[in-house]
Amino acid sequence: MLFFSAVLLLVLFFHMFHVLRSETKTSASTKRMIRRSLKVLFVQIVVPLSLIIVPGFILLTSAACECIPFEIGVSAYFVIPFHPIAHNLLLLFATPAYRRRIVTFVRRI
Repeated sequence: MLFFSAVLLLVLFFHMFHVLRSETKTSASTKRMIRRSLKVLFVQIVVPLSLIIVPGFILLTSAACECIPFEIGVSAYFVIPFHPIAHNLLLLFATPAYRRRIVTFVRRI
């Protein structure tokens, strides 16, 4: 199920980039905005993938068989709680609207 979801997600991303390249009726600024939004969305997907799914897979694999050392499983366990912090920081710094708002706030201080 997870593999199917990942493949579907990748197909959707590649399809969007293909449509952006082949579509001639949309303006350059619209294409730029859509491309930027897709990049932000991709980054938002990578954080949960790297901080929840990969460590969870390592934990489940190490519990099911002893092919992964115990220390790696423990390290994976301690990575998972960093997801909320990393995801929020990434949203603040990857989304252009949030970045502009932060810059405006810092300039006022």
